[in-house]
Parts: sequence; structure tokens; C-alpha cells
Amino acid sequence: MKLTRKKLKILINETLLLELGIGKNPYTFTRYENTNRRTDMIESVRYFFTTIPKSDEAATYQYLVEISIDWNMENQGAIYDVIFYPVAGPGIKSNTSDMGIDDMRVLTGEIDFRLFSTIVAIIRDFATKIDRDDLIKNGDHPDDPVTIKFEGTSDSRNRLYKSLLKRNLGIEARQSTFEGIPDDDAFEFDLPDPDEL
Repeated sequence: MKLTRKKLKILINETLLLELGIGKNPYTFTRYENTNRRTDMIESVRYFFTTIPKSDEAATYQYLVEISIDWNMENQGAIYDVIFYPVAGPGIKSNTSDMGIDDMRVLTGEIDFRLFSTIVAIIRDFATKIDRDDLIKNGDHPDDPVTIKFEGTSDSRNRLYKSLLKRNLGIEARQSTFEGIPDDDAFEFDLPDPDEL
């Protein structure tokens, strides 16, 4: 494999993030559970947090991380998707974020490693604070584990989050599949036992 300048930059950025111990000092977030009125089962959990700028030039942004049921699930257990986007702040033109180094600089006016730490903390919160009995299960296989799916916009982003989840939460992620076909843009993992975190 030829190591281009772009690939080398990505590799250095990933290594830097991991060695700096990302996963610590997350932003404080607020959790809201959205339940189905008919079944009382949790369809989504929303987490809101606000960034704190480190300089006068940097902007304050409000973010939403939503972990919501994927109704296109296969018969391998219920799947909850992780969605991340800024909801308020200067110059918001899109409701999606790539969650990369360059994106953090554009969205916050500076490189803010606490964004990564907050995503890891939110996954831990979902795994430890949400009652498993209230999560939607697969109707055909109710004893199957609940699966969390994370879809990045690049292999590099997915590799970074898989590494962060393994280092900070001990989670082993795998490549997602759709109708038996590997999904190159996403990875997933079974929701770990709260006692393991």
C-alpha cells in the first residue's frame, strides 16, 4: 500500500488523538428519553451538550447526539443508530458532521478533542443508565443483544472511533452488514453489560 501525504496525515492525527488519552474530560450533557406512547419502549435517547470555546475567536455550539432505533433492522437483534450533529451556532449550514480534525476546526473555530471524549461518554451513559428492559428488541429473537451502529463518513473516522471505544470502554466493534452484505461505511457492537464498564 502506497502511503500518500494525505494518508500519513490521517494516521498521525489518529495516533495523536489516541495517545492524548481522548475519552477523558467530556462536556456535560443532558439526556432525554423518547418512548413510544403505546408500548412505553424507548425509541430514541437524545443527548445535548454545548462546547466551551478556549479563545475569544472560537464559537460556542450546541450539539445533539441521538441514539435511535433503526426500523430497517435485520433478524440479528435490535439496532440503534448513533447520529451526531450541531444544532445551533454561527454559520450552521448542515445538520451533519464528519467528526474529523478539520471538521472540528470549522465547527468550533478550534480543534476541540472534548467532542470525541463526549461521544465516548455518551455511549457509556447509554450502556449503563438506560434500562435494557425498556429498549426495543427483535420480535423474532428477543434474547439477542441490542446492537449499536455507528456510521462514519470515512474509513479513518470509523477506525478512530473503534479505537477510542476499545481503549476507553473495552468494546470490540465489527463491520456492519445489510441483508448479509458488508457495509463498508459503518461498524457496530453489542451493547456491553453495565457491570463491564
